[in-house]
Amino acid sequence: MAAFNTITPPTGVPVTVQELKDRLRITSNAENGRLYGLLEAAAQWAEDFTGAYIMPRGIELTMDRFPAREFTLGVWPIVSVDSVIYDSADSPSVSTTVAASEYELDLVTVKGRIRAVNGWPSTSTKVNAVRIRMTVGYSSKLTVPEGVKEGIKLYAAGLYYCDDAMREAAKNTLWNYRVVV
Repeated sequence: MAAFNTITPPTGVPVTVQELKDRLRITSNAENGRLYGLLEAAAQWAEDFTGAYIMPRGIELTMDRFPAREFTLGVWPIVSVDSVIYDSADSPSVSTTVAASEYELDLVTVKGRIRAVNGWPSTSTKVNAVRIRMTVGYSSKLTVPEGVKEGIKLYAAGLYYCDDAMREAAKNTLWNYRVVV
């Protein structure tokens, strides 16, 4: 069984409050807190809708064992694989880091792939014996596609105005950014 856990949460959202205020034609700062909350909700919705992480964060993929010589990492986009750690069958209480030279990464293919050069080591039989730490999401606000930012603004505006048509427009805008494999 595999699971993902957030190690380092994202900081911020890819759209500024000022950008949303420009979209909504708001000049006052009185609602800045509320607007930021709407942007956070819209960014979370965009991640759920697209199946992609937007803002960078650290996550850990945990598994009971290495599933195969090559397997998908299951998330997108992936900035880096930071470590591959396992509990050895020989010493289950000792965690061992797999050297980066012992595996190959494909971070270009959607959801990424990892492949052992000469096979994976034997793991302990305990739960979550394998842990892969990754940095995921677009590498910065600047690398988030404009279409994704536009979808977030549309959804936040739809929340602000309680407008279903704007939320539907956000779906249409983000449709091509959905992660489908």
